[in-house]
Amino acid sequence: MASEITSSLRKCSSSSTPASDRIPYFAWKREHLVSPHLLLSLLDLLLKLQYHPTSMKKASGVVLDKPRKPFYGSPSSFKVISLLQTVSKALEKIVTTRLSLAAKSLMLLHHNQSSSLPVLCAFNVVFSLVNTIRTRQRTGLNVTAMFLGLMEGLDNVNISMPFPSLKPAVVPLYMVAWITSFLSYTMGHRLSQGALNSFSPFPVSPPQRSLNSPLLFIIFVGSL
Repeated sequence: MASEITSSLRKCSSSSTPASDRIPYFAWKREHLVSPHLLLSLLDLLLKLQYHPTSMKKASGVVLDKPRKPFYGSPSSFKVISLLQTVSKALEKIVTTRLSLAAKSLMLLHHNQSSSLPVLCAFNVVFSLVNTIRTRQRTGLNVTAMFLGLMEGLDNVNISMPFPSLKPAVVPLYMVAWITSFLSYTMGHRLSQGALNSFSPFPVSPPQRSLNSPLLFIIFVGSL
């Protein structure tokens, strides 16, 4: 196992691309089995530096056909799945876990928020709604439920505006600084026939495939 990791790292060292792009997933996975604390120590250092490397913010957009579309001559007939760096996912998971605990203890979320949080999911929302309806109906009341759907919510979060709740006075400074770094200067390219292979910067809201995005979104819209 160690020899395979060493061989992979030697091949990576001869490349001109950033290290996080060169080391394959299986090498990180096997290294973690050999030395579980090494990767965590590297990620903890990034948090202490309050920095998310640019090479870990390079997203590859895979263009996929939306099923059962009668016509594929329009961009709306396709969707783009953004693939991020594996190591970035691990760091995002650490931040999401810490931010989730902080958000609940610091009352950054509405008390009725159920999705995008550990242990709580859509089932809890439905169960609570059904229980409320039946309780009212038993007293002879008529009940009406109104639903509000937020389409493409993540795409419409303006990251140029500071999150009202994510301030150093409320959330630990290193976490606020890392999230700011994470959401800035994202690079991306499309993986599709005829698309340019070079990365280019683009303005971005919380990335669709990021582990942080759902939690950041519900904190952002918490005042609603």
